[in-house]
Amino acid sequence: MRNWRASAAYRIAFANFGAYAIGLAALGAVVFGVMHVAALRQIDASAADEARTLVDEYRTGGAGELREAIAERELSASPSRMLYAVFAPDGRRIQGAFRAHRPRNL
Repeated sequence: MRNWRASAAYRIAFANFGAYAIGLAALGAVVFGVMHVAALRQIDASAADEARTLVDEYRTGGAGELREAIAERELSASPSRMLYAVFAPDGRRIQGAFRAHRPRNL
């Protein structure tokens, strides 16, 4: 009796399975990479827009208006709510509930 593992049909089926598995893995990696980059760009754009909005709030109403705007945003129940940390030039925290250290490059 012939060994079924040595048959041409088995080798062809295994080769096809391997090719599809590799192709599917490559497609999944590409889709993941594209989605990851798109999500990061969206988050960066959202943070930049929010920063511009808060700068405008500060320019029109001063520090008090900025504090009110941040407090209002932090009390929001929105799932896309952000956390804030505003620092003075000397490094002390002015406003915000986000517990982080002041970035060194600012």
